[in-house]
Amino acid sequence: MGLQIITRIESECKPNITLFGIKCENPVCYPDRDGYSDLNLDMFDVVTHMIQFVRRNDPQTRDTMKTDQKLVKMQCKADLARPKHFPRKYTRMWLSNVPNYTHGLLNAIAYAIPQLEDDPQAAVAFNCMLNLPVWGGDEEYFHTYTLLLPEEIPHRLGCRLISSRAVMVVDVLGTQHMPRPLSQLAIRDELTTWLTRVLFNTFIPGLSKLRPHYVRCPHNLVASFALILYFGGVVSDIAADNDFWPIPVKERLRRVPVRKVRTDPWLVDFENIIATAYHANSFPISSAPTSRGTRPTSRCGSSPYDPRTQLLFYKPSVASAPRLIDDMHRIFEGKAQPPPGTFFVLTMQEYVQYQTRLGFKLSKARVERMKKEQ
Repeated sequence: MGLQIITRIESECKPNITLFGIKCENPVCYPDRDGYSDLNLDMFDVVTHMIQFVRRNDPQTRDTMKTDQKLVKMQCKADLARPKHFPRKYTRMWLSNVPNYTHGLLNAIAYAIPQLEDDPQAAVAFNCMLNLPVWGGDEEYFHTYTLLLPEEIPHRLGCRLISSRAVMVVDVLGTQHMPRPLSQLAIRDELTTWLTRVLFNTFIPGLSKLRPHYVRCPHNLVASFALILYFGGVVSDIAADNDFWPIPVKERLRRVPVRKVRTDPWLVDFENIIATAYHANSFPISSAPTSRGTRPTSRCGSSPYDPRTQLLFYKPSVASAPRLIDDMHRIFEGKAQPPPGTFFVLTMQEYVQYQTRLGFKLSKARVERMKKEQ
């Protein structure tokens, strides 16, 4: 039987042309070859070489879905388990289409660019494969993920845009020498407007559709904390876009009547993030007003296609969970009821497993107040 199989393979099976190599066709270099390389492999040798490669190189940076976590630890010098001879600055980073799953360009720039070498040839590159049909073009791609146009990236985010053809080709970003001249930086009004739009669209995120029209944008305050370290009662004429993603480019110019929005539902979330990242903050942050305690928890509603959770803590004597969830956009826009301190939302969780448990952080003082109110 074995001889029959070998005979049939030799007579009927054709070579795989994708393995053809011109160098193997050269009779001077390879007189006994037919254009195909010798693929006879000794698996023991292969495994040995792979082990040697892993020991020489950095196994942590090849775990691409956790790239952001590892890179921010490098920035804060908190990667204590990382061997000292492993690099912390890079000349090349290829992220594939991981940014499609990790808040897009904003995270790629905030976490990857600082870890590039200060070299004109250093670059981080990635492509788009998750949701190609949804984009009307590269401008819409950039605007949905960053709320900026491609040409605004350098002076708002301090990096060099080498290639902006993210939708059909590849997006390539490089470093810029710091500090930048004032003429190449965004003015205060531009920066304030943009950061406010980022914050508002994180508070009230848009909706996703099914693949291949699925867009995953920042939806928790951890994602925007690198850009925004101030909060409170914000007076603004900027509106959140809570329609379906992607966000049309024309939205960047839309304004609504000036009103005072409510950000108190998210103050506890900021409190947790600031406390967790306290030693990584590069400048002082004023403490937030203390809100009164609350009791039970529930999940806040969001797009059913997004793998995310938000936790709602509220006083059942004041409002019900369904009512609060349905009213969240109106509360953000300034609705006075329920009053501040009677509920809050956590967008950041430590652990999520629906069938077993949800893990989150609260300050000890807040937990004690909540226990007393039970």
